[in-house]
Amino acid sequence: MDEDDTLGLVSRKFSGVQVLRIFCVSLLLSLGGVQCSPVQSVTRTLSQIALPGFRLVRVSDVQLGGISLQNLRSAADLTVEQVLQLQQLLQQQTLPLVFTAHLQVVNISESAALRNVPITIRQIRWQLLIDQQPTVAGTVTQPVRVPAGQSMVIPIQVNVDLARFFRNKQYQQLLDLALQLARGEGLHRIALEMQPTLEIPIVGTYRYPQPIRVDATRIRR
Repeated sequence: MDEDDTLGLVSRKFSGVQVLRIFCVSLLLSLGGVQCSPVQSVTRTLSQIALPGFRLVRVSDVQLGGISLQNLRSAADLTVEQVLQLQQLLQQQTLPLVFTAHLQVVNISESAALRNVPITIRQIRWQLLIDQQPTVAGTVTQPVRVPAGQSMVIPIQVNVDLARFFRNKQYQQLLDLALQLARGEGLHRIALEMQPTLEIPIVGTYRYPQPIRVDATRIRR
């Protein structure tokens, strides 16, 4: 693809005003010492602005079948009545797991010219993965402003019926999953496929063209 074709493809992804804004940012970056060709300026500008980083940091308020698991260390801590309640729910082919996933948003730019740019998270479309399997989906609609050089934590409420998505798993396996999350040891078993929409000064509104997978292992941009 030649340079004109590349510019045409990029231009179709943004409005005319956004393309102009991106070129302005590219000029600012070049004045700050970042040298790029015109095509590279457009395609690299957003990464140089340093789109915010995302990472799952913890879960809280874990409930299974309406029973809080926050103070439990193992299945032995459940009462006989609670065990019967969970098993009865599973016999009815339902076992709701409810928790809050805490999503960290980090707005730290590597560009010296743009270190003072706040970012507003306008919306986040997400889908929960448990053990790599897609489950429930939802949307965060409350805007969150993340000042430059700072991080914020966005709580995401999750309600997933384990019996619906894991018909091949036994009661004890599902209970162990919930208890691991409650103890803070099961964060590695979940991830979010996310497609955020941002509001960035100069650039304007930017929606991720493809979902990104966010987990607890590292900050993902």
